[in-house]
Amino acid sequence: MLQEVTDANYVIVSNSAEVISIVCSGKDQAWITGHLASLSKLLESAVLSDYVPLHDILRPILEKMFECLPQVDDDAAPSPEISTFQQWAENIVGTLNKADKPLGARDRLQGPLFVLQCYVKARPDKLELMNVSITKLITRLARECTSNSINTPAYENALRSVLSILGLCKPRLAELKDQRRNYLSAISHLIENSGSAQLCRYILDMLREWILEHKDSVPSSREKAGLLQKLTTWETRGDEVSKLYNDYLGLLLDIFEDDSLDRSDLTNRLEGPFLLGTRCSDPKLRHRFIDMLEQSLPYDISGRLRYILVGQNWEHVKGTYWMALATDLLIGCIQANQPVSGIMEIDAKKEETDEVTFQLDNKVLLSSLRRLLHLDHAAADAIWHKFFRECWITLPRPQQINAQRWTLGLLTKEYHMEQLEQKPNVVQTLLGGVLACGHNFLLPPFVVKYLGKTYNAWHIALEIVGRDMELVETDELRDACADALTELYAELGEEDLFYGLWRRRCLHEETNAAIALEQNGLWPRAQEMYELAQGRVK
Repeated sequence: MLQEVTDANYVIVSNSAEVISIVCSGKDQAWITGHLASLSKLLESAVLSDYVPLHDILRPILEKMFECLPQVDDDAAPSPEISTFQQWAENIVGTLNKADKPLGARDRLQGPLFVLQCYVKARPDKLELMNVSITKLITRLARECTSNSINTPAYENALRSVLSILGLCKPRLAELKDQRRNYLSAISHLIENSGSAQLCRYILDMLREWILEHKDSVPSSREKAGLLQKLTTWETRGDEVSKLYNDYLGLLLDIFEDDSLDRSDLTNRLEGPFLLGTRCSDPKLRHRFIDMLEQSLPYDISGRLRYILVGQNWEHVKGTYWMALATDLLIGCIQANQPVSGIMEIDAKKEETDEVTFQLDNKVLLSSLRRLLHLDHAAADAIWHKFFRECWITLPRPQQINAQRWTLGLLTKEYHMEQLEQKPNVVQTLLGGVLACGHNFLLPPFVVKYLGKTYNAWHIALEIVGRDMELVETDELRDACADALTELYAELGEEDLFYGLWRRRCLHEETNAAIALEQNGLWPRAQEMYELAQGRVK
């Protein structure tokens, strides 16, 4: 085993290592201490190789050898054999300090990292002493993993080394001290840019262990939430890593179902990623997220509307049509206890028609309807108009005014700009609900005008402003509605409606005539009539 390990002699070295492992397993610590020099010399070539299975064979021996080292608080002078072995180990792990050098395919890091793992198990303080070197090394390896092509020797070398460092630091993150932030930044870089499903799976399992199993104070809730939020980038990756996205959503569900984490700082920080789960393409996962969300919501109409319109920050799902979820939640406040009965005609053979009497449970019917909303956005848009109106008319007037104010605030959020190209989009659906509520639901006309022009809701905006112009009582508000309406007509090129509206607004017959002449292209005569109207005003 003194020669360098290669593919040609790997089997022989592996068999020899197993024999040595069996022999050493039956020896006591005193025997191991007395043979440290010979064992370290015998195992050095195998330990420094990049063959991970060989390291697994030698791990019990090496860990037993490191147990001979004195602890930090031990004042007794070590024996020459122990000092020599410790210096041997220090020389090997010292090669990890070249973090500033470019990594090549021939750079062997597996052996030194393996020795460091065994060293740290016996002397945890060693990781604290090397935290700067380890952090620099994983930062450099993270860049190598994301810049090199997959399956190249340099990439494979960097990937194996990263996995070794993650395994080394996973149970001892607190030992990194002030370098922990840089270490977690390297992990964030890997999450966002690595194309290795193996590495991303390892990081996901590591986070699960940190959060659900050990629940240590390090990393902090803020750091855990930051890493979990980075995992949302897997949704749109389009590679092998994106297949892990559903597993990530499963981890989120497990976190929110854990009673010990209920209403904790961690779950509060994960509100955005949780909301992303409600748009998951997997219907089972999506329904679990929605059902869990609904358990935390009030069942009265006013409370449910308050949550939808002002309580929830929808910016986390700003790029998707989240009105399907909002409609789903609004329907959820309906208490349906009476069955639905009716007669269904079935044309079985196209010659004769059978009548079948059916009876459905309202809860089953509404539950099925809610599930289908996420598959058809046009249906969700139409159903929101009807249900929003029915909920609106049941509210007392003070609560209607509150809902009116909440809707205005939601409509003016800047993040709706992400949906400009969608049809229907959130603004169109909300304005449609406003229109369905009737004249008691008033919005500022200049806001409706802007929303109609910006979000391709022209005709809905025209109907809302036109309705309000007919029903408002004050001249000031009526003029504001007329100004907004005329601008919308002008933008759409509706010249007849544009001129017709101005003719209704004019105060003198001369102005009415001038507008009619202008509409028909008789510009000189229209100018004369405008001058007459101006003279009459004087």
